[in-house]
Amino acid sequence: MITHDASEDAQRISALYWEIKDDGTWTRTVTSIGVPANVGAVATAHSHAILLRSPYANCSEPIHVANRSWANKVGGKYLDVEAPSYLCGDCSAIQKREKAERQ
Repeated sequence: MITHDASEDAQRISALYWEIKDDGTWTRTVTSIGVPANVGAVATAHSHAILLRSPYANCSEPIHVANRSWANKVGGKYLDVEAPSYLCGDCSAIQKREKAERQ
């Protein structure tokens, strides 16, 4: 997902950053897009990915990630690993509230 108010350059960088091949791996390296620190900063400021094949533990909604490192950590090399230990923000808040109530 790319933010609607991103500049054309930020949209281009974000699209290149998140593009994947048919096998689920990254189409290009960050270095091939530009200076890694700049590419990463632009992409994470203006976009995120939704891992459709990696659901959150409680609600089974697809996991949202801010960068490719996190995407690979959660979804594996092919972005298709189930991530049973991750909770979305809403489920985390509910879990914390229930824990506080139990105490």
